[in-house]
Amino acid sequence: MKKTPVPFFNARERRLLAQLRTPLMVQRHLNQLPYNNEPGGRATLRSFRGVVRHGCAHCLEAALFSAVALEQHGYPPLVLSFESIDELDHVIFVYRHGGRWGSVARSRDPGLHGRRPVFATPRALAWSYVEPYVDLTGRIKASFVTANRFNANQVKVVTERGVVYLMGLVNKKEADDATDIARRTPGVQKVVRVFEYPS
Repeated sequence: MKKTPVPFFNARERRLLAQLRTPLMVQRHLNQLPYNNEPGGRATLRSFRGVVRHGCAHCLEAALFSAVALEQHGYPPLVLSFESIDELDHVIFVYRHGGRWGSVARSRDPGLHGRRPVFATPRALAWSYVEPYVDLTGRIKASFVTANRFNANQVKVVTERGVVYLMGLVNKKEADDATDIARRTPGVQKVVRVFEYPS
């Protein structure tokens, strides 16, 4: 399963690739890096080389980094993308070892990091991300969509320790509907309204 790194990597990258021989080693390396919060609101899409250079990565950058690093050691470059209605997508690198599926991943939420290869199928691996991925914010946004009382994209939802902050430019009825739906969502302790109303 071992592949020799190709010559277009520089000396620093080759040394790093030689150290990162397994998914667990790559996961540990990524866990030591700061999370790329994309300072200044500018979206970044760093390659393997960009992650090495900047020393931080968000989930997509970590998945691409993992794919490049582990391809050098015989793992196919496979990534899996989870899409969410609140635009908090998550991307992971997936691999197969000993007939079982695992992943390497980075996130602000440790519950969305990589998984050891214990899953029989990629689907089972993906399902292991559902509970931590569909957090309170996701459940509230999903309830907005299901209720279909207003455009769910008009209301921003931020949650912290059971407290829900609802924001956006909406009319009074939309604000009341969003508040009602949020209050009925399991796990919500308090709803704080920070709406703007059109003049």
